Amino acid sequence: MVAGVSVMWLLFFRINTVEQKSEESVWASKGTGNALILYQKSRFSLTQDTVICMAEGLQKEGYSVVANHPRHDVPYEIQDFDLVVLCSPVYGGTVSRPLLDYASSHDFQGQKVVVVITGKDLSTDAQIGMVMEEVKGTDDIHGIKTDRADDDFARQFLSMITE
Repeated sequence: MVAGVSVMWLLFFRINTVEQKSEESVWASKGTGNALILYQKSRFSLTQDTVICMAEGLQKEGYSVVANHPRHDVPYEIQDFDLVVLCSPVYGGTVSRPLLDYASSHDFQGQKVVVVITGKDLSTDAQIGMVMEEVKGTDDIHGIKTDRADDDFARQFLSMITE
């Protein structure tokens, strides 16, 4: 029993500490907005489903969206985007190390940034703060935590970007 729990904990821990391979997804739009979503995959589909929900909602609002994993070598210039979304699952009370590393090593000067945290425990916003502390150069930063990728989440998320 203890060995099984240890193996599961290590699997979850590894998901949030190791850079994932680049897997770019694009949602094209005829609108003028450009959004970048950087996310760390979760063990189950919640984070991935949340990214799709955000991308589809942004596309309907006229944004072209690029989604990928936070890596030291991602080929994007933050300044090329009107909106940057940083999304991470929570394991062991903390967020993705690659996402934190990415956030701390880039200048978000003048960018609108939304931090999205996925997980089943909605009792604290501490993980939103963990990411926000690493984002430098912008005062236009918002955070949301969700345990589902549904219409209610999409409405809350989209209301943040139109403020």
